[in-house]
Amino acid sequence: MTETINFLNWFEDCAAKYKILISGNHEFWDEQYPDKMLKECSTRGITYLNDSGSTVGGLKIWGSPITPFFNNFAFNRLRGAAIKVHWDLIPSETQILITHGPPWGIGDIVKERYGVKRVGCKDLANKITELKDLKLHCFGHIHSGQGKYTDNINGVTYINASQLDEEYKIAYAPMEFEC
Repeated sequence: MTETINFLNWFEDCAAKYKILISGNHEFWDEQYPDKMLKECSTRGITYLNDSGSTVGGLKIWGSPITPFFNNFAFNRLRGAAIKVHWDLIPSETQILITHGPPWGIGDIVKERYGVKRVGCKDLANKITELKDLKLHCFGHIHSGQGKYTDNINGVTYINASQLDEEYKIAYAPMEFEC
């Protein structure tokens, strides 16, 4: 909990008009105590999204920390029905989607001993095809997938905003974008 509070205090002091936060696969405390996390964020003017949404600056935003099961971390769900229930919560009018993990096929490649493997979520990718107002999907989780991707078919911009490399060292500058 101390690390979480220290991070929230730092985030509160950041110079930004809007501060939106989702948790990730290392935030076990956030998963165990979601009401406490929400309270800690709201007292600092931080919008905390945990399978929830908010309208910020006139944009409809939805956020979820859920990822397919990956090394027994926080917010993991099994692929299929167990994870799909989370994606089914995303409203159809969502304009910005923030998830911890990527959809299948976009910024989701990890290097393994014998090659590469896609680890994104197929159910999330399927849900995204239903979101006709979606303009931006931000995520991280897969450090090696860092970058900006554009879907020329539906016009969605995808940003894997990870700043860490696979050794958990800062390797990438923060990404800026406008909606």
